[in-house]
Amino acid sequence: MQLEKIDIEGLNGIYALNTIRKEFEKAVTERWKEEQPWQRYQKKLMQDLAVLDEEKEGAIDFP
Repeated sequence: MQLEKIDIEGLNGIYALNTIRKEFEKAVTERWKEEQPWQRYQKKLMQDLAVLDEEKEGAIDFP
């Protein structure tokens, strides 16, 4: 297994294991279902990825 960089608009340092990269990319790039709560889950995922991108290893110290 290897890490592969994922291109997500607005984020620079996001990587995933190559075995799950396609599913992970799909989770952050495709439009999720219109019904609740799916859009909220995707929004939270993107917020969490932004924190990881910004803080790197320091993100694990965030409350």
